[in-house]
Amino acid sequence: MKRRTFISAATAGTVVLAGCSSSEGDDQDDSADWELDDDTGPNEDDSNGDSSDTDSDDVGSDSDPEDVLHQMVTHLNEGNVSLANDLLHEESPRSFGPAALPLDAYVVEDTEPVETESEGESLRLVLSDAGETATFEYTLRQEGTEWAIFEWELLRQWEERSSSEDGRAPEDDPEDVLRQLVAHLNDGDTTLANDLLHPDSSRSFGAGALPIDAYLIDEIASIESGTARAVVRIVLSDDGESATFEYTLQQDDGGQWAILDWDLRRGWSEDERDSQADPEDVLGQMIDHLNGENVSLANDLLHIESPRSFTQDSLPQDVYVIEEIEPVESGSERVVVRMVLSDAGESATFEYTLEQSKTGRWDIFDWHLRSGWGQEADGTEERISYEDPETVLRQMVTSLNDGNLRLANDLLHVDSSRSFTQASLPMDAYAIDEIESIESGSERAVVRLVLSDAGESATFEYTLRQAGSARWAVFDWEVVKHWK
Repeated sequence: MKRRTFISAATAGTVVLAGCSSSEGDDQDDSADWELDDDTGPNEDDSNGDSSDTDSDDVGSDSDPEDVLHQMVTHLNEGNVSLANDLLHEESPRSFGPAALPLDAYVVEDTEPVETESEGESLRLVLSDAGETATFEYTLRQEGTEWAIFEWELLRQWEERSSSEDGRAPEDDPEDVLRQLVAHLNDGDTTLANDLLHPDSSRSFGAGALPIDAYLIDEIASIESGTARAVVRIVLSDDGESATFEYTLQQDDGGQWAILDWDLRRGWSEDERDSQADPEDVLGQMIDHLNGENVSLANDLLHIESPRSFTQDSLPQDVYVIEEIEPVESGSERVVVRMVLSDAGESATFEYTLEQSKTGRWDIFDWHLRSGWGQEADGTEERISYEDPETVLRQMVTSLNDGNLRLANDLLHVDSSRSFTQASLPMDAYAIDEIESIESGSERAVVRLVLSDAGESATFEYTLRQAGSARWAVFDWEVVKHWK
């Protein structure tokens, strides 16, 4: 059975397995991603438009880790991923998205403390839903006097109660882990795919990782084996094309093999992968992939440590045209390239930072939108200002009212674990009822923002940090008073 599974993993830099054109359904964006990935913006508390009667009751009720998990299950059963996300620790890399909702309803079969640490507590949670069960281990940490969810791990995958056991977990063998990965992606299940990742992995699978048709394993072979680390070469075919990957797997603390990283060696065509010897050529490839609606190959151009990812929102409205491209900073390990793009009658200026990988090729590490995409009536570009925290938030609201997630996400700090998705958009239109700086500093600012939308209002506190060149960017936010 193809199920919408429970946990939605989100990491900062979504890099995907294979090329396709696909809607981002999960994340980060997704996503992302994946890209991602599912933290939402101003309307994150109530994506279905209904006010929750439990909002005020939740405040101050997170004193017990087990109670927090029961609240999480309740919110997901009610279809309220926003309130579920409000139970996350502020430093958690995770988020809940639509894929976290049950097929029927989650039932807590068992909750058991498994470990107590100085930094938190771990509990094993057994859930059932639609006749299937799964076992998770949750780590919770304290925020002040309240407990919040920091991380989780899928210990036993969703399976029918009648399923028999052969006594051997698939995670006991690196090649079997990759076979599971392919099966999950063929099922369209990026959540279970992400649960195969090592806790230390900086990678994640988004909707762009799904096949155009179906992945077939043409060849799989271990090329490096060890007690704690393995490298496996896998050749995949999809829709008449093939590609060769090398996956690095490591054993986690429980002794199970998990995916740490991967590298595209060849594909998806008969030709070798395009050269990445020149930074400008890399950006040219990126534009070609985005124009071809292939966010997967675009993500393969990202540096392994990049916090960024390309999603469906990265695709052009019409087609990207490179109007100008020039290096503005050169070095042996790092370069910055300014690129002016036009699309559907509008233009924008970006600065891309590229860094060399261990293999000597140039990879995209980060980028910043310097101006665009809008135009003034006289035809001149509308310059976006990042010099004032309140102005950045006003731009964010404008972008969300315009339905422009691309611009909204470009206002995020490079180190932020958040992202704006479709659930961030207003039901009608966001109006700023009040905006006030409550903490100011040279590198960090906190702004209280009261928004109204469709007859309801909510209060948020946004944390902004400087991202270089006196540029303020949104780092995080908290719902102080829920939509009602």
